[in-house]
Amino acid sequence: MNLDEFLMQFQPAMQQKLRSFVERPDIVALVAIKQPDGRLIAQAFDEVPEAWPDDVASIYCKVHLPDDDDDVKSKTMQALELVADGMTAYAAAQKLGISQSVISRALSRREGKKLCPCCAQVVREGYKIDKSVLKD
Repeated sequence: MNLDEFLMQFQPAMQQKLRSFVERPDIVALVAIKQPDGRLIAQAFDEVPEAWPDDVASIYCKVHLPDDDDDVKSKTMQALELVADGMTAYAAAQKLGISQSVISRALSRREGKKLCPCCAQVVREGYKIDKSVLKD
């Protein structure tokens, strides 16, 4: 559901408040929850929860909600991919809503270490990569 469809459920004054609220970089989702008396209330989330609240009428989410078979990557790993594709650490941090220092520390921890060709995680000392099980 896109934002406009989500907001149409609410009164105009509430639509305006929710629209400005969802522009905050730390908010990733809004949920409309049906109350026992039939009213709708909105709840905001700064990360996608493992389980949505009961009585959810609709969900607006800024981020792609992974299917069960999708690989879920941490924001740090997503940021490292963006940096590898040429984005600055600052821009990646802003895009993903994380601290630039998180990215800098992750980059320094990876320096000079062997990375898995499949998932780009650091291969710990003593572990070997079984190339027969790698993704294409």
